[in-house]
Amino acid sequence: MDEVQKESSLAGVFNFSELSGTVVSQFQYQVGQLHRRTSNNPVSAACYRLLRVCFSESRRRLSPDKMRLTLQTLISHGRMARRIGLGPESRINMLRNILTGLVRHERIETTRARADEVRFYAEKLVDYAKKGDTDDKAMKMASFWLTEKDLVPKLFKVLAPRFETQSKGYTRMAQIPNRQNMDRAKMAVLEFKGNPFPPLYPANKENELTLINQLLKGYREERAQELASES
Repeated sequence: MDEVQKESSLAGVFNFSELSGTVVSQFQYQVGQLHRRTSNNPVSAACYRLLRVCFSESRRRLSPDKMRLTLQTLISHGRMARRIGLGPESRINMLRNILTGLVRHERIETTRARADEVRFYAEKLVDYAKKGDTDDKAMKMASFWLTEKDLVPKLFKVLAPRFETQSKGYTRMAQIPNRQNMDRAKMAVLEFKGNPFPPLYPANKENELTLINQLLKGYREERAQELASES
């Protein structure tokens, strides 16, 4: 039995099929980093090849629903998942609170990193809400992410019908000046489209005092005088 067949036979010992796609990807990333630091060690290289076989076998057994959010939740502008809060539990609680405020007020102001992170979850929550309040999974998602349960009817009866004709792009994010304190954090405004507030980007109004409009106005007057003199 050659080396590749040995590695394939040992792949069943390491069963990652019960883990979510996020956990598998995080572990694979850490194994890759360790292999780069110890690439000259033959034992490390053999272990790395064995784990690669285990990952490939386990990913075939993972359902598409487990793997669907792996890429977007882990990778953000070439980095691993952002560190928000004091740990995984604190991160989830912070995201839930920000998302709850977004659903209630439809426009919030927070840091750019948090706004960019919450935006993904807000889009997915609306996708689930469009399935209707009779869908069990949609109700579970709404009950988990919305800490204030009086907002669940608003999610299904107000936000979901508003974006019924859209498949994506339910939110809008705009950058604003940095926070005026010690950390000078980059700030942003996150909102649901179609909210009752004034637009973040006001429509450009015609101004007669601009240079182009003044030149066009002078040209029209001269042209009118020429036509009048010819007639």
